[in-house]
Amino acid sequence: MRGLSARVPPHAAARWAVRLRAQGMSAQDIADRAGLSVTLVPRILRIPTPGQTPRDIARASADAILGIPLPHRRSPAPPA
Repeated sequence: MRGLSARVPPHAAARWAVRLRAQGMSAQDIADRAGLSVTLVPRILRIPTPGQTPRDIARASADAILGIPLPHRRSPAPPA
């Protein structure tokens, strides 16, 4: 029986992180909620240049990002 790979392509985690960012979360927010280094989140979000293959990430990191629930969209504060 073969187990799961320890490293996975970052695509699913990157798509989810983009949705989290669209809902108002910063890279720091995502890293804090996932228990990851803040430097990893921008690396996952970085779009590779043509011909460049994105590096795989740890399955635990991908699962941590994918496990963050989608927050309610933040509304701008009303003018004072």
